[in-house]
Amino acid sequence: MTGHLLVGNWKLDNGKWKPVKKGPLDEKINLFIHVLFFLDDRQMIALSDLRKFAKIELWKTEDLLRSKEFKDLGPEPLEKGFTFKKFKECLKIPSSSPDPLGHYGAGKKGKIKQVLMDPNVIAGIGNIYSNEALWWAKINPQKGALKLTEKELKSLYRSIKKVLVAGIKLGGESFSDYRNVEGRKGNFDDERKVYQREGQKCFRCKTPIQRLKFGGRSAFFCPHCQNPY
Repeated sequence: MTGHLLVGNWKLDNGKWKPVKKGPLDEKINLFIHVLFFLDDRQMIALSDLRKFAKIELWKTEDLLRSKEFKDLGPEPLEKGFTFKKFKECLKIPSSSPDPLGHYGAGKKGKIKQVLMDPNVIAGIGNIYSNEALWWAKINPQKGALKLTEKELKSLYRSIKKVLVAGIKLGGESFSDYRNVEGRKGNFDDERKVYQREGQKCFRCKTPIQRLKFGGRSAFFCPHCQNPY
């Protein structure tokens, strides 16, 4: 949820860990140090977490790989084996043909945005990139996963890969507290189309972006481009 790992050197100053050198590690968001690992090369790995949602556990590798938490994770969307067929399998959509309206009659229940954010369905999409992928695919976040047509599924599959590749290439999204290991912001902010753009004009049709909440998270979308019908 929150927290990020940093690499550098810190010293204890009046009860607080502070970076030895001036630079990005000095940014306030990087100063909430809760854990430090001391490495053989005299560098350190630090966990900075303003909201204290991060968690560190010590596991034996073989035990971790056998753990329920690990085994229940869905596939990584950028791995080679994540084909369109695999994507449909994750949504539990049958391989049979859709009905005359293009819909499938069985599959993963729930609004498509909630389904995409479930790490047991597909790992690692999250709130920001699910918003962005749905915008690119022109799919309303409230639309039921079972209501998606074959055309929409293909578009969404491509869009998920598109936004994740861009996110990695640009170093992630730092709208909130995320920073890379050097303490620097990611540059995906320049690519955002809907996330945290409530009231701003859609890049496609100029309709104001709307926000709604369901499942405890915010969904940002264009009511014109991403019409639910």
